[in-house]
Amino acid sequence: MAQFGARGRFVGRRAGVGHARTGTLTSSVRLGELLIAERVVTAEQVDEALRAQVLYGGRIGTNLIELGHAAIDAIADALGRQHALAAAYSHHFESADRKLQRRIAPAAAAEHAAIPLREEVPGVVAVAFLDPPPPESLRALSSALGAEIVPVIAPELRLRYQLELVYGIPRPTRFVRPQPRAAAPTGQPAPDPPRRYLRTLSDAEPDRPAGTLGRLALRQRAVARDAPSAPAEAEQVDAAADPDAAIRGIRRATDRDRVVDLLISCMRDGFGRQLGVGLVLLARGDVAFGWRGFSDHAGDDVVASIAIPLDEPSVLQLAHRTGVLVCGRPPPAGARIDERLWHLLGSGRPAECVVAPVKIQDKVACLLYAHARNLGPLDDDVAHDIGRLAEATGRAFVRLIRSFAR
Repeated sequence: MAQFGARGRFVGRRAGVGHARTGTLTSSVRLGELLIAERVVTAEQVDEALRAQVLYGGRIGTNLIELGHAAIDAIADALGRQHALAAAYSHHFESADRKLQRRIAPAAAAEHAAIPLREEVPGVVAVAFLDPPPPESLRALSSALGAEIVPVIAPELRLRYQLELVYGIPRPTRFVRPQPRAAAPTGQPAPDPPRRYLRTLSDAEPDRPAGTLGRLALRQRAVARDAPSAPAEAEQVDAAADPDAAIRGIRRATDRDRVVDLLISCMRDGFGRQLGVGLVLLARGDVAFGWRGFSDHAGDDVVASIAIPLDEPSVLQLAHRTGVLVCGRPPPAGARIDERLWHLLGSGRPAECVVAPVKIQDKVACLLYAHARNLGPLDDDVAHDIGRLAEATGRAFVRLIRSFAR
């Protein structure tokens, strides 16, 4: 196993071409089990993180950090033990060689989820990866850097932050939360909230050298039902243009992405194809983040950039605050926020829109939003059926959360 030397260097077996440490060599111990065995977290905290993972996505380590149950360097350390690789800590990224990083094109960094750190010895470069790299990634990066590669592992939160910081690759909004807005002068609108990375990233604990994996005294309780390190190939969405068919599929869905795929398929292809915009937004704190959706006048990737404040008047805030379906003419009080959303989606002001809350135990977790392609009134059945879709989605999320708790 690669470890840190006395001066913080990565030492151990090189991973040049033909010497890759790949996923086939990783430990079968799940991250949650390892963290419990090391007494970094409790079984109850892992269960809480797994429930959050069902709703918010991300990896188990990401959710543990966001819940405040583990520091980001503690997750890095555990990942190193899990995969028998050295862990990359905060100071390794802070002292990284920027000239070396510029040898890698942003597209390559994104494709391989990798950040070069520094040259350890002449001709050998430490590169941080999101997952143990396959041989083809090592070959590609070795060629670009003109050096052998020592792969090291880093948590999802840190890698995504560094990809944006170093290469300008935006993080999905799932990994971003806004700062509280500064007070504005009387009569002036509050400034828009800037994007900010999760506070836990800069609150790293001191580095700890990674020891040998050794024998783990794991609890008998089967706790760690971590999501796979790489998402499985998405199941093809059946034709679910009919709301009843979509609801039947949602009832059978085995993961959150399948549920959302069915929602979007129904809103895009159902309702006589009268909807020009359909969105699934995730409510986290005082912000609604775009999760999945479509717009006739903007690419689907625009949805991932949506971050709408829920502490200011808007049609989204109305549904979120009341917890009931909202349908009809958008209220004038929310025009500033609503028009910002429509502009982002390349749409004009609709005569009517519908927003349906997805609730889990009376808490609004998501919002479904739609308006007509012609910006006109919606058919009477649209609001009713989108409300049914929202109710089915809430029940599906409750079922998935309970299945993780078993």
